[in-house]
Order: sequence, then C-alpha cells, then structure tokens
Amino acid sequence: MTIDRKAFFNAVRGTLYGGRLARTQVAGLTALLDRFERCGETEDLRFLAYMLATAHHETGGRLQPEIGRAHV
Repeated sequence: MTIDRKAFFNAVRGTLYGGRLARTQVAGLTALLDRFERCGETEDLRFLAYMLATAHHETGGRLQPEIGRAHV
C-alpha cells in the first residue's frame, strides 16, 4: 500500500500540529510511513493509525526516540 505523502502531511500538519512540523517530526513520520509501506504486514489503516498515535504519545509529539535516557 502506498500512502499519499502530500495529503498525509497536509492533514497532519494542519490538525494535529497546529500548522507546523519540525524537520525531525517529518523525519520521524516518514520513517514510520516507510516502515508501514515496506513491510506489508497489513493494509489495515487502523494499524498505521495505531503506530502513529503510539509514536506521538510516547515521544510527546516529537516523534524522535530518546536515545540514552533512562526511564523510571
């Protein structure tokens, strides 16, 4: 399945991120979309929504991993 990146980023940028995305957020979202498209485990967009929501929640919207930080 191929995701329409332009439509995706326009929708996400406007509704979820107040009109702006940092380069790091675009990179994080792109990596997740690439993974979803490349692996082909499912074409169920609910799974993609779950992946994106989890990444957003667990990174506080930054969409970048916290490397080297201990979590309590």
